[in-house]
Amino acid sequence: MLLFALKAVWFALCALGTVATWFVLWFLGKATNTYWLPILYCVGLTILEGMFCLGMIYHMDPYQMPRSFCLAQIFTISFSALLLTGVCLTVILAVSTAVIWPYSTDASPQSALRWKWGYLVPLLVIPVTFASAQLALVIKYDAYSPSDNIHCDVTGPYLWLALLGYAGMPALESLPCFAINIVAVFRVHSMYKSHQRTGAESKSSSPESCKKDADQTQTHSQGTAEPRPPSSPYSSSTISRSSRDLDLDLEAPTWTPPSPAVMSTHSSSFAKIGRAPPTPQFRPVVSPPPLSLRYSYSSQSQSRSPVRGPGSSHASSSSRERYSSAPRARPWSGAESFELHRKDGIDGSDGISVVDAYESTAALTRHWPGVGAGAFAFVPRTEAVQEDWNMEKEEIAGDYIDITQEPIAVSWDELSQPQTPPDAQASFMSLIWRLVLFFLFFFLVQILVTLSTIIDVSRGSHALTPFGTQHVALLLAAWGPSVIFAHAPGIRVRLIGLFWRS
Repeated sequence: MLLFALKAVWFALCALGTVATWFVLWFLGKATNTYWLPILYCVGLTILEGMFCLGMIYHMDPYQMPRSFCLAQIFTISFSALLLTGVCLTVILAVSTAVIWPYSTDASPQSALRWKWGYLVPLLVIPVTFASAQLALVIKYDAYSPSDNIHCDVTGPYLWLALLGYAGMPALESLPCFAINIVAVFRVHSMYKSHQRTGAESKSSSPESCKKDADQTQTHSQGTAEPRPPSSPYSSSTISRSSRDLDLDLEAPTWTPPSPAVMSTHSSSFAKIGRAPPTPQFRPVVSPPPLSLRYSYSSQSQSRSPVRGPGSSHASSSSRERYSSAPRARPWSGAESFELHRKDGIDGSDGISVVDAYESTAALTRHWPGVGAGAFAFVPRTEAVQEDWNMEKEEIAGDYIDITQEPIAVSWDELSQPQTPPDAQASFMSLIWRLVLFFLFFFLVQILVTLSTIIDVSRGSHALTPFGTQHVALLLAAWGPSVIFAHAPGIRVRLIGLFWRS
């Protein structure tokens, strides 16, 4: 007799695997926007594992189970096993059609896995036909009697009747599809290699690589190099010095800054302003335009600007003259433009924040000698800077610029290269790989289901092995989808988000 502890462990593992499969396959349906196949697999698995777990009512002892319950268990287990096989066959046929004959479907899961009426044969006709035939023959030949097992099964001299149900027909169905799956594996492999070569060629001929070559040529041709700023462009001294030199002219809302040769100590590129990172639309591929700051701002005080410190009247007037007359030596290697607009319905005491007012920000890279492509720009937040801005708040009485951004490290490489959306073909091929792998795994499960039964029938036994490979396959059918699909990026993110919120 089997130990009850083993039956309890198998009961718990099968139940937990069924629940986990529901979560994973539900998120798989959301990722592929195709729900009917994942849900149908979950329904078949729930019927299979649920009928098996119901045996715990009788301590999973066939000697204690009523005859009607045993007959129902035999039929239900065979039907659900054939249903799961039909779902897997449907998936592999759909995937093979999309891979071997790609012109017949679009490169999307919705097109490849769409419903077809021909799928009723493996999903409904075959399960009902063979499960009913097995039950009818078991009743006719009285091919059932209690035995040492975890669930009720066929016994006696007609043990071969088990091959009509879960122990034989699923493996027989899977054989032709296994051959198709092997052809699909080679086809997907060749498509994957071709996609990799295409991606490498497009990357080598992309505008970024051309721009990098042009920058290297320009740097080599220049006789002198622009000196690197001695300190961080966002240090407290630089901010206070820049705020005194910078003047927001209310009568001239648009002005052009000097060339880098004139403002070598004040030239900087904002690596990050505001709460949102630079979007791909604002990450240029070609050389950026000169730095321009366009302000549309009206202040309550005509004699004081939001960032002008005390005693800066002379400096601001001279800076305006210098800004308007300074020629541009050459286009800047890094630039940034953003607009500030006044918000309607905000009092002067509420102030205007750069974080809340700017419409768009484009953060670009500025090339300095000695700074590699992997250099980082830091947006600091120090007590000195906070004190300077607090003093400006008190002096302006509401008309101030508030900087409250947390320290952020941004890679110049990341900012200078545009981020393109993921390739739909690559995502679809990744899904195909996982589906093909799942069918190979499921075919292995079918072999395990059949192995013990074939050995027992060949030996002429009158009862199946109490604990055979079919019981291991029962556990693998519950946990297989979770093992294969749970680590997929789209599903893993959703699972982590679900349990993190809970």
